[in-house]
Amino acid sequence: MGLGDFSQRNQPTKVDFLVGTNIVKVASGAYHTLVLTDEGVVYSTGLNDNGQLGHGDLESRKVPTIVEALLTRNVSAVAAGDYASYIVTDAGEVYSWGNNAYQQLGLNIPKVTQRILMPTRIDSLTGLNANIYSIVGGQRTVFAVDQGSDIYAIGNNDFGMLGTGDETQRASPEKVPAFVGENVFQVASGAYHSVAITGCFDLAMPCSGHGRCDGDGKCLCDTGYKGYRCADACPGGVGNACNNNGDCITPLGGSSFCICFAGYIGADCSNECPGGALSTCSGNGICVADGTCQCNTGWSGLNCSTPCPGTKALPCSGLGQCTDGSCKCFLGFAGQNCSTECDGGAYNPCSYNGECQFDGSCKCFKGFRRSDCSCECPGGAENTCFGRGSCNDQCTCDCRTGYRGQNCSVDCPGGFNSWMNGEPVIIHVCSGHGECDAKGECFCDVAWSGDACEIGPPDFTILILIIAAALLGLCCIAGIGSIIRRRKMKIGERERKRQARKKLRSKKKNKGGKSKDRSKRKGKVDK
Repeated sequence: MGLGDFSQRNQPTKVDFLVGTNIVKVASGAYHTLVLTDEGVVYSTGLNDNGQLGHGDLESRKVPTIVEALLTRNVSAVAAGDYASYIVTDAGEVYSWGNNAYQQLGLNIPKVTQRILMPTRIDSLTGLNANIYSIVGGQRTVFAVDQGSDIYAIGNNDFGMLGTGDETQRASPEKVPAFVGENVFQVASGAYHSVAITGCFDLAMPCSGHGRCDGDGKCLCDTGYKGYRCADACPGGVGNACNNNGDCITPLGGSSFCICFAGYIGADCSNECPGGALSTCSGNGICVADGTCQCNTGWSGLNCSTPCPGTKALPCSGLGQCTDGSCKCFLGFAGQNCSTECDGGAYNPCSYNGECQFDGSCKCFKGFRRSDCSCECPGGAENTCFGRGSCNDQCTCDCRTGYRGQNCSVDCPGGFNSWMNGEPVIIHVCSGHGECDAKGECFCDVAWSGDACEIGPPDFTILILIIAAALLGLCCIAGIGSIIRRRKMKIGERERKRQARKKLRSKKKNKGGKSKDRSKRKGKVDK
């Protein structure tokens, strides 16, 4: 009793150890007591043979002693069974400790674990989203009441005192189904039976704060709220239930929901369907939760008013999806109604190396050729024909001037780099004295040789020039000699002629004297 001794008392006696402390709740088991102060502090006193005092040991306490493990929990309620203890925190959590012979601690642990010495949270209540505000202990049973007045039962059920409709023991909390939909505000439990009072009068929050309690203990909910405890707000909010486009329905034990009027959809009936109430989805589809139309086969468009290509029974030939009156064909098919199979076949369209066009032909990716894009150009997409030529439809390279090889990677020897039509080429290959073959080797002209045809026939030009010069020299010498001889001959001839004339004159002179004498003699005769 916390009086400092083990003596019995036959009349009320003040517990001096708690003088000056504001006590708000107490709970007693068979031989122990729990005390709760207005500051949320828990004291325990009495027998502790099952660890029911919560101090982590089996030592009994003659005076109230603070349960230190709960100092940070902000406790709001306490309860006790014969040899077990329970508390509720402001967060709606429940902790239990002590004897567990009938699994009354609700921790879902085996019976062989007979006792728990420290306060331990009942995690399964948290998993059930239960927000507990009150707890009641029986001999080997316990009931937890949540803010919505649902009741959770734990422990011994040999005589059906848990109210679960059977006599099976519960190792973890289970909602009592008979109380679903009832406003239970008080529960009591004895050794072999339990009782409860229903009504909204003494709930922690009557009618969930969204209504008032009538004379029969029933909740009259404010506009926009439903349920036996007014906990369910109708979709659409207060004063605008279902956005005035539907009826708010609250099933027993369930949450409120809207049944929308024709032409409206959504959890709160806020989405108006295309076409409205008179012509929802043009009569060619159904309106789904997001306010859009799900068209019937053969129809498309926002309000299902556009027919799809092909037949209504088989739009897009069954090989595509109709959107806004046009077909988006499945892989491997093309055309207005997807009836054309792409080159390469439906299972290998364009060999996956190109894009299938509207007419079923392939537009190959860079580096691929043929109608079905099945062959790859030498060098691949990143280095087609080594950047020195173009890839033809047979996936072979047409090399530019001066380049050879399967992928145009071979330079013809004996040439030099240049540009032609804005592209690099090699000109004057094989030194201009041969042809470069497909392997990039030179086939030289006659009289030329070498890898680049750089070796030509012997060059006699210098010798010819020397001989020509020599002959020219000889000719010059001969010519000069001839001139000299002719001059000498002319000089000699002139000299001979001069001498001859000289002699002739001399002769004439001599003859002239004789003739004169003869003339004189002749004249004399004539006379």
